[in-house]
Amino acid sequence: SEGFHKLVPTVVEVLGGHFPELATRQEFVTEVIKEEEAQFKSSLKKGVRKFKQVLEANRAAGSNVVTGAQAFKLYATHGFPVDLTTLMAEEAGFTVDEAAFNEKFEQHKLASSKTKDTGIAPLVLEAEHTAELERSGFAPTENSLKYDWTAAAKARVLAVFARDQPPAAGADGVAPPAPPARLVQTGTPEHQVVGVVLDVTSFYHE
Repeated sequence: SEGFHKLVPTVVEVLGGHFPELATRQEFVTEVIKEEEAQFKSSLKKGVRKFKQVLEANRAAGSNVVTGAQAFKLYATHGFPVDLTTLMAEEAGFTVDEAAFNEKFEQHKLASSKTKDTGIAPLVLEAEHTAELERSGFAPTENSLKYDWTAAAKARVLAVFARDQPPAAGADGVAPPAPPARLVQTGTPEHQVVGVVLDVTSFYHE
């Protein structure tokens, strides 16, 4: 299949002399990009399906407007860019309530800033982690139960990922950046924050 990962050899050939780590980690870089591409395609496919469901529901209700709440849910929950929502809506004869979307977006930013005030950086499962899990033989988390509000998922922990406590601030009072998350055997009190990878979930997983 076509993808940006196929450009890696060319990038290494052109820039490898200036950035030797590109050549030594070419396979790793390729796998990370392929994983990102696969996740993007999956998110886009799900987003298009949800977008069509929104149009069908609104059309049945006699409305040709995608509400701000609907556009924001497509963006926040399914990773569907509002620009794409607007473009596809116009093609279908709909409009998007952009003012209401912007209001929802600002509320989201405000809530996120309050979360950041805890001083703990978010724990994110990056593409390199999912690639490592795949190489270890772990299947993607089954999350079809998210469509069933009455479902009670019984899950098994497949893996643990965590971030170590950050180093203390220097003499200038400036705290160093938080260390990256990594897959670990088990969480310990030395970890600042711990996440788990499950085989089944009723939530929208990473």
